[in-house]
Order: sequence, then structure tokens, then C-alpha cells
Amino acid sequence: MKRILSKNQYEYMSNGIKMSMPYLINKIDSQVVNDKVIINVSEDVACGIRDWAMDRQVRVGFDENYSLTDEGQILNDLIDVFYE
Repeated sequence: MKRILSKNQYEYMSNGIKMSMPYLINKIDSQVVNDKVIINVSEDVACGIRDWAMDRQVRVGFDENYSLTDEGQILNDLIDVFYE
């Protein structure tokens, strides 16, 4: 499955996955086109990325008023991209 991410989303995702799920990073085929990153992943890898983003969002994605933080918004966008 192909997905399009901003460079910021891709960098955040790849850095987070390298630290917490390094076995997934080698399963992500990416290509930079202009200001976007096109990635190609299997359904299983997409589910792994989505699960990682959801878990991370619960831990760091909200402020004391339960509003999304900047980091939480990036994670929310990644969840949406990989939910399809």
C-alpha cells in the first residue's frame, strides 16, 4: 500500500520507529518527491505503524486539558494516513 506523508511526518515516524520498533524500519520503502515522501508498506507494517502512533499519542499527544499537542497532531495525522 502506498501512502504520502509530509517530510515532517516521515521524519517523526521514522525516528520514533527506529527507537521503539527498529525491525519495521527496514520494511518501509520510501521515495522523496518534491516536498512529500511516498512510502510503500505492507498491510501488516501499516498496522504496526498505526499501533505505534496510537500508543505514543496516548502517552505524549495531549496536554493537561486533553487537547492535542503539536506532537499529538502529527501522531493523529499518521494514524489517519495508516488507517485506510
